[in-house]
Amino acid sequence: MLLLPQIYKGARISGSPAARLHTMGSKHLRFNPTVDEYAERHTMTPKQLRFDSTVDEYEERDTADPPSPASGLVIDRSLRPRECSPFDFSLPSPFFTADPRLDADLRDTPACSPPLKQVIVRISSHTKYGPCKFPVNPDPERPQVPVVTVGDVITEIQWQLRQVLASSDSGVRWYRQRRAQTVENYAQNVDQRTKEQARDQELRAETRVVDHLLGKVLFAGLEMRSSAEPHVWSLKLDSSPRYSTKV
Repeated sequence: MLLLPQIYKGARISGSPAARLHTMGSKHLRFNPTVDEYAERHTMTPKQLRFDSTVDEYEERDTADPPSPASGLVIDRSLRPRECSPFDFSLPSPFFTADPRLDADLRDTPACSPPLKQVIVRISSHTKYGPCKFPVNPDPERPQVPVVTVGDVITEIQWQLRQVLASSDSGVRWYRQRRAQTVENYAQNVDQRTKEQARDQELRAETRVVDHLLGKVLFAGLEMRSSAEPHVWSLKLDSSPRYSTKV
């Protein structure tokens, strides 16, 4: 299983010092409109990551039921399948954070009950790079909210998927090209000049992790993997119509 750099209690720190800096830096950039410029300057390559050939099973599950009461933990409904908003994780940060659905109240809502100080998100990509996982911690710049919130989870997922991950695969590069060409059509509350600048930046940038997902970029919810590990949540993703050649 592909492990994005992670640092959490009781776990071994993996990856090179440079890779560890990636994850630590993200916490200071969560709502920073320049976050994608940072991502473009820090290229993540497969050599920085660890892999595992574990079988992906999360997409075969399709239940929006809350986790088992045995775990004593329930994921907030705004993060559950069939109840969550379909945020587009492929969008640049200025577009993503301008989404009116990601308002202040939602950002401050605890991600689960009872609240946790850390959760682990597992993403299954179904590509040669395999699945990956990373920790989500409370924003250190907001000490008044000491637990993981919905905003922490959503924006960390977007930040991780927007990291540069070079690829020479023609299929992956097609998704990169399509993402860049259609970005202007999928922006809300953003002026035309910002849209044009974002399009030009997207066209110049390398492929990103999100391109390796082959069109599955829409948030479809999080599910607890097991009551034995209630803090480990599997991410579900849906395909976006922006990758249809008919658009």
